[in-house]
Amino acid sequence: MRSSAGRRGRRQARARAAQVFGCIKNTVVVGLGVAMGDTVAPAQLAGYAVSVFGFALYTRAKMLEAAGAAPRAPRRAHKKAH
Repeated sequence: MRSSAGRRGRRQARARAAQVFGCIKNTVVVGLGVAMGDTVAPAQLAGYAVSVFGFALYTRAKMLEAAGAAPRAPRRAHKKAH
């Protein structure tokens, strides 16, 4: 018998994959629109870039959470005392 945790994990993975493919599709649609001559204002481009970057960070955090690892903050360099 399979565990409910395994089914839940697969369901979450499918949902995350659907989100990723949706984001890729949106990026392709915008790219094709620009390639066909549509103009994009700098503010629109910046907003879209922030949206895609935020989605990438969210997806990475969820993947780490699912793997059992917490996202880590960047390490700071420590100075040695002489």
